[in-house]
Amino acid sequence: MSDLSRIGFGGAALSGEGRGYGFGEISEQESMELLHEAAQLGFKLVDLAPIYGFGLAEQKVGRALRQGLRDKIRVVSKAGVTWDRNKRVDIDYSPQKIQKMLEQSLRDLQVDSIDIYLIHWPDPRHDIRAAYEVLVRAKEEGKVQKIGLSNTYKDDIEKAQEIGPIEVIQGVWNLFDQSAQDHLFPHVRELKTDFMGWGTFDKGVATGRVTPDRQFKDPADARSWAPWWKGEDRTWKFQAMEEIQKIAGEEGVSLVSMALNTALSAPEVTYALVGARNLSQLHGIVEGLRQKPSSDFVERCLQIVRHYKEAFDGSSR
Repeated sequence: MSDLSRIGFGGAALSGEGRGYGFGEISEQESMELLHEAAQLGFKLVDLAPIYGFGLAEQKVGRALRQGLRDKIRVVSKAGVTWDRNKRVDIDYSPQKIQKMLEQSLRDLQVDSIDIYLIHWPDPRHDIRAAYEVLVRAKEEGKVQKIGLSNTYKDDIEKAQEIGPIEVIQGVWNLFDQSAQDHLFPHVRELKTDFMGWGTFDKGVATGRVTPDRQFKDPADARSWAPWWKGEDRTWKFQAMEEIQKIAGEEGVSLVSMALNTALSAPEVTYALVGARNLSQLHGIVEGLRQKPSSDFVERCLQIVRHYKEAFDGSSR
């Protein structure tokens, strides 16, 4: 598998004016150009969820699929993160909700079958076995081709296995957050399943585009209002990036290449999901993959991150 075939296009970047979980305004034309160029360059997969633009990202991809991309790119979508008429977000993987969201995604994507379909986030109010029965039945009916879990954990993995095979596991995986090494990778190896790592660029921190003084004001960018972004102390990440930027310059490696190669260095990672909101960013990803930093460089970057994270965790106790 070539490096580019291990990269999935992060569909949240297409959310634009739909709001929800997205990263800024992006027009219909820009979205279509991005998707067609990504397919032309060799991207094989686009990752989606209804919450990305409150359905808009799926609708955009659906239109692109109808424009000739259906045989060129695989589609991933998810169910369980929903919202009410006032756009208040909730997590609900009751079987009725999962079935309803699946049918809506099929309509928005304008397809008869979704290539990969996942339960998006854990829901302590419901037993995942009932939700997974919906996915197993949908696979039997041909409405989805592969099924699995996203942002999951040991208990849900074991319960879902009672109902059907877990073919894909998705979770956060990047330079700064490698917790999947302990709580997901053992299951990935045992089940011989694909693993998709999201957050590869950590919302721009790992590529140096997000710095301590950067302000987010676009309401279409979740970083301008989301508690999960505004409430995080990223001081240690910025400190690590300052040191990494120096050694990257010495090595002649871009920060995009560093972020991609650290994410792909784990053998368990089948796909690294990355977002791009314009053609320049998209081509930067391709160029970053062409660079081949040494394994020593990758390990040095990971060591730097571990050092600053341990220091931060120690000072927070």
